[in-house]
Amino acid sequence: MFDSKGGRLDVPVGGERHRRRTRVSGILLGRGLPSTSRRSLRPVLHGELVPLRWRGDFLFCLRCYNKIMKKPSGFTLVELLITIAIIGLLASFVTVSLGGARSKARDTKRRSDLSQIGRLLYATSCLLPSTGAGDYDLVDLFTDLVAQDAKYAKYANALPKDPRLGNDSESYYRYVVTAGGTSCAIYANLEDQDTEVTLPVLTSPTAGGGTGVLQASSPGWNGSRLYYQIGK
Repeated sequence: MFDSKGGRLDVPVGGERHRRRTRVSGILLGRGLPSTSRRSLRPVLHGELVPLRWRGDFLFCLRCYNKIMKKPSGFTLVELLITIAIIGLLASFVTVSLGGARSKARDTKRRSDLSQIGRLLYATSCLLPSTGAGDYDLVDLFTDLVAQDAKYAKYANALPKDPRLGNDSESYYRYVVTAGGTSCAIYANLEDQDTEVTLPVLTSPTAGGGTGVLQASSPGWNGSRLYYQIGK
């Protein structure tokens, strides 16, 4: 395909051979290719009318370049790994942000639940279970109250539960009452660590200790040391 001077290309068209010089379209190969490399191009160039021309030490051919030299389309392994890493980093940011919002939303529900159940428990005075003073889960408390008075049955079937851990056998809302039912408090363990403490003198949920947020010495069932209580 190359003449003895290496400067032109014979391209067969319509059964005839033509020596053609055409306008440069794109860089393909260096002029000083060995004969074996030149022969390897023949299956690609043979029978095609392509724009070829020497310019300095380079042979230009855009169509041949696209066939021989162009990299296959698609992502490399490094590009895919970088993309996955970026997506993972963004996902972690979103998860942290949404996690904080969910924790605050659950804490808001806990406050609302305690306020509603507190109206029942504190309607007249602190309700005292048959087993006396102590610290009770609401499920255990209402099981005892229903045994004392059937009117509590309708409340027992619709008890509020902690939005994260609560279930039918344990609500994770607790009630503490002193002997004789003189003082009591209903409380829940919060999740949001940034909640402002409004009962700084308390280090644990305390009957008669008032209403607000306290900080205990150890984390509770929701992983926080903060508790919200409504005391009487």
